[in-house]
Amino acid sequence: VDVLLLYADTYESPSRGTLTDAQWAGLFAFVESGGGLFALHTASACWDHQADAPNATSSWSFRFHHELLNCEFGGHSPYKDYISHVVDPADAITRGLGDYVVTDELYHPKVYDAARSTVFLTAFDQQASHEQSNASVAVHGLRHAHGDGRVLYFAQGHDMAEFETTEFEGNHAFQTIVKRSL
Repeated sequence: VDVLLLYADTYESPSRGTLTDAQWAGLFAFVESGGGLFALHTASACWDHQADAPNATSSWSFRFHHELLNCEFGGHSPYKDYISHVVDPADAITRGLGDYVVTDELYHPKVYDAARSTVFLTAFDQQASHEQSNASVAVHGLRHAHGDGRVLYFAQGHDMAEFETTEFEGNHAFQTIVKRSL
């Protein structure tokens, strides 16, 4: 196994999935020793309500969001159209892609240390005023090293429409980003 894909949601129902101490330790060890973690969409909300006291700095769930992901769920808009902005068209994940329109929830992840990660994708509401848009630009794709491994978070992917649709407003960016992230 080279990369683990985390595409899960334990936010609304913590009983959907919890990890034992051994599983948490295994996840951290996997990444720290050279493995990859690809966290997709709701992965940023996983284990926010973990029984191990999510706000305690020594808890596994706190460490997952702060140390591994470098972000956590910060809310989202209703389902709507918004613009995804490719920060660096020469980046390995977004190479050759341009900005594109997405119909999804506009996630607003809370990023803890922006300088630690490479941000490759941002998003904003195309119908908001200029002042609102600038104030509410959300990080939608980031990656960084953790130990000898790598971590990537991609905020899009609320439903299967993005996986099944081959084009978004004439663009195949979602599928391309997912493939390159693996």
